[in-house]
Amino acid sequence: MKRKPNNRTGGFTMVEALAVLTLGSIMTHLGMGGFIHVRQAYGLSSSQTVFASALSLTRAHAVERGSHARLEIDTDNDEVRVVFDGQVLESIDFQDQFGVDLTASVSNPVVCMGPGGYADSGCNSFSGELTVDFHAGAEQATTRILQLGQLLD
Repeated sequence: MKRKPNNRTGGFTMVEALAVLTLGSIMTHLGMGGFIHVRQAYGLSSSQTVFASALSLTRAHAVERGSHARLEIDTDNDEVRVVFDGQVLESIDFQDQFGVDLTASVSNPVVCMGPGGYADSGCNSFSGELTVDFHAGAEQATTRILQLGQLLD
């Protein structure tokens, strides 16, 4: 019996190429699940830090200028604004920047910082304790603000 000469000079067969592509796509899919979880955890942690900074900035403006400054928490648009004399000094969009949704124990709460460096309970839109929740996918983190402006994580 006579054999035909093999004209292959190298390379992969179609089956080998499909096997490699299939394994690669499976590994990519598994890796992306872990990446999404890490991104959500980072978004929650970062958003809590930025929120605390916004509260501190509000307090600093009130003390520095000797007048009330407001931290407006817009839960409808997932946004926090530092406002002094009707002018927005800082605006942070938590959905765009961190992929985080904001909810609060009071709808669209306002924290008013006075010139003494503490919150003015007569100006705040809440009494007692304000709870702000940060949601990223199935993950959640909570920050609490007491009536005089103390921040608890």
